[in-house]
Formats: sequence, structure tokens, C-alpha cells
Amino acid sequence: MGRTLLIVYLFETGLVLLVAPWAVFWERNLMVELFPRVGEIVLWPPVRGGVSGFGVVNVAAGMVELGGVFRSWMSRRRAAAGDSCRCASYAGVTRGRGTVSRALPDRRPLVMAVTGRRATGAGGAEAVVAQVEAAADAGVDLVQIRAPSLTDRQLYAAVRQAASRLAGGSTQLLVNDRLDLALAVGGVGVHLRSHSVKGADARRWLPAALPLGRSVHSLAEARAAVEGGGLNYLVWGTVFPTVSKPGAPTSGPSPIREASRTVSLPILAIGGITVDNSREVFCEGAAGVAAIGLFGEVREPARLRSVVGEIRQRYIQSHGPDQATGLRRS
Repeated sequence: MGRTLLIVYLFETGLVLLVAPWAVFWERNLMVELFPRVGEIVLWPPVRGGVSGFGVVNVAAGMVELGGVFRSWMSRRRAAAGDSCRCASYAGVTRGRGTVSRALPDRRPLVMAVTGRRATGAGGAEAVVAQVEAAADAGVDLVQIRAPSLTDRQLYAAVRQAASRLAGGSTQLLVNDRLDLALAVGGVGVHLRSHSVKGADARRWLPAALPLGRSVHSLAEARAAVEGGGLNYLVWGTVFPTVSKPGAPTSGPSPIREASRTVSLPILAIGGITVDNSREVFCEGAAGVAAIGLFGEVREPARLRSVVGEIRQRYIQSHGPDQATGLRRS
């Protein structure tokens, strides 16, 4: 509202100052009649031109402000158009309408691996990259690098190497709550923590083709997260007890049902996810799962691929085979 009033003020004052010195009332008014000497000054052409010049400056300033408003509006429209497209229903939400983003694969379920304790131990950046590669080779859709024990230098090296290794593949890479590193490396998405910046603010910097998600822990957080747009998915947790967050309160799978009806983004369940209980969250409307231990603690490549395949099979059991390969469109 304040910017609108400023634009109106600049245009109005600018037009008045631009036109007034050459209008009839400028020559025939009470001040000119009472103070002839002053009249000579204000009627002097350079003075008239100077006043008009101030008017031109005001109008130009108004144009600049108006251009800024227009650019902001166009930026929001482009972000909204790039973030998502509508479809009749997507796998994981069997009721209502959902939003499917270009930045995410069309397949369901979405499977996200999050780097964990094994990747942030003595191996440093190399261990993180190794876990990312293993998860990608196993067929996960998304890999989120979360390595709070690494220094900024190590984390940057890990993200850069992982992005290079995954380039051209079907697995998309994200970094946990480090928009700066994602932009520095390029081609990397971002997963925001529940208390991080708004999705719309982050999206202004992150290209629409890259995934942007957020952690939520309640229906209220989920609703707030989708306001303003910018996000492609939500991660709901903590669903089941997990060793990565001992003692953390759990929601169980049932709240996902209401969340999937309320928000238009795919919801991935996290926290204590196993092959067996993944079917529970799928039945409640989760579009996918995210996990640390489920993928990070498996060292054999064949077993890791089997775990991913078993999760997809649980989804098929929950929703039917037609929804596991893509999205049904109207």
C-alpha cells in the first residue's frame, strides 16, 4: 500500500510541476500582481524550465517505482507457473486435487534418501558423496545432503562432487537449508527446515526447474508453508520413533490424511520409515517417503536396490499398479 501511494504521489506532483509553469494561472495570479519583482523571477523562462524539470524527475521516479512493481508481479507469476501445474489427482492423494511440480518426477511414490550418520563420520565429504551415489544407483528419486557435522568447506565440496556425479541422471540432488551452497554449485535443489525462510523468498533465487521443499510437523505448519507458493513438496514428520531423533514426539501416520486433503503439494513422510510401515503412510495419502536410516545403514548395493523396489511395491499394494508409474491426468 505504501509503495502504491508513493507512485501516485510522484506522478501527480510530477505532472503538476511539468505543466503548471506554462499554464495561464502561472502568469495571472494574485502573487504576481502583489509582488511584481517576484513575478519577474517566476516568469523568467529558465525558472519555468527548472520547475518543469523537477516535474520530469518526479515522473521518471514514478516510472521506476512502477517498473519495480511490475517486475515483482511478473517474478511471482513466473515462479507460480514454474512451480506447479494442476492435475485431476496424483498418486498418493486419492481425494481432491493436487499440485504436481515440473521440478519433481511424475512417478509415485517419491522416494527420498537423506544422508545420515554414516556419511558424516570420519569419511567427511567423500563419505557423503559415496552415500549419495549409492542411493542414486538404487533408484531413489531425490537425495538430500544433510551433514551438520561438516565444515562449510567440506559441505561445499560434497555438494559440488555429488552434483557432478548425478549430472544427467534421473535422481535429483538437494542440500539441507543451504540456499547459498545450492546457488554456488548450481543445478541443486534446496530442502528448507521448518523454521527457515519462506518458500516464496527462497524461490526468488532458486530456478523453477529445481526442487524446493520444506519440513513440517503439523497441519498448521503445512498450511502456512504453502502460503505464497514457491515450494514443490512437503516432508511430514516425525511419523514413527526414530534413532536419528531419539525422544522426539511422533505424529503417527493418520494426520497425513488431513494434510493431504488440505494442501496441494505432495507430502513425503519421514521418521522411522521402514519397508513395512511405508504402506501405512501411503494409505493415509503420502505421496512418498523420506528416510535416513532406511537407506544410510544399508551397505550392500543389491540390498539397497531391493529396499527401494519393496517400497514402490508397497505403494502399488496401497493404490494399484496404474498409479506407481506416473500421474493420471484429466
